[in-house]
Amino acid sequence: MANVHWIKIYTNMVSNKKIKRIRTLPEGNSIILIWVFLLAQAGESNKNGALYLTDTIPFRAEDLAVEFDFEVSVIRLAIMTLQKFSMIEVFEEIIYIKNWEEYQNVEGLEKIRNQTALRVARHRANKQLSLNDGEDVTQCNVTVTQDVTQCNATDIELDKDKDTIVILSPDEVAFMSILESVKDYPVDRGKDLVMYKTLQSRYPTLNLIDALNAWATYKLDVPLKPNSKARSQINTSFDNCVKWGKHLKKHQEFGRVGVQPNTEKLIRRDDM
Repeated sequence: MANVHWIKIYTNMVSNKKIKRIRTLPEGNSIILIWVFLLAQAGESNKNGALYLTDTIPFRAEDLAVEFDFEVSVIRLAIMTLQKFSMIEVFEEIIYIKNWEEYQNVEGLEKIRNQTALRVARHRANKQLSLNDGEDVTQCNVTVTQDVTQCNATDIELDKDKDTIVILSPDEVAFMSILESVKDYPVDRGKDLVMYKTLQSRYPTLNLIDALNAWATYKLDVPLKPNSKARSQINTSFDNCVKWGKHLKKHQEFGRVGVQPNTEKLIRRDDM
């Protein structure tokens, strides 16, 4: 389960019309207490307002009775009442807090969920690596995407869509960090990792990190606009770097005939 220690509750909760109406009903005060417990449990489950006992097993009324120390009949009455007042809904036997995103810091909870997934991915990868400790292996024994298999990689991610572990090389980590530092850059880690591979193949003589740093520095003076095609700009900038001998790999830069250090033609700003 996600490591969540807080939820958000409005200070005017006691004056809410639904809360006041429910408190006049039989077991009303117990139902309101159960409502608060449900909010807390949904936060701990951290599954977009759904209540789960484990990562895969949803709460039943009997589970909630044990968890909240109430009679099952009171829990069932609370569920019926809260459904009637559109505060929760039950779909395929899973209890959901309605309009969860209106009540909670969804971005903060998503961050915690992602961090938890990343920790799980790291743990699994480290466990696999420890199994190979002392053996002569050429690949890390983990499932990866983008054909990245370096055992000396410095970052590990969990691809939630494909349920696979992605191991990033140091250069890929640096590349992603630079992109994330550019104001208004539309970060998409999947697309950007594919772009990195494409640029690496298209410009084998180019130092991608230095070239991207130059582009990012230029964007401080000429920021991206809402309709800017950022990835296309990066490709054009890299193409110009190769044409004019800028940011080439060391053995390429100073080994070329007629090119000396610090004498290459500068890239024009309007070509970036």
